[in-house]
Amino acid sequence: MLITTADAAKRLGVNRRTVLLWIQTRGIPAYRFSGCWRIDDNDLEKWIADKKINVKGTGGHG
Repeated sequence: MLITTADAAKRLGVNRRTVLLWIQTRGIPAYRFSGCWRIDDNDLEKWIADKKINVKGTGGHG
């Protein structure tokens, strides 16, 4: 499932701008459709695990 950068930000417990920065600098896998970024939910979960990110958001997986 593709999610928005706002959804990813909520899950990560950060600002949406931080997610956009991480797409560019830290390698969050993302796709651009009609000028809007989308992130595959499974790719985000893998990125979180690979980077050992401590998720503070309330989004949770599952």
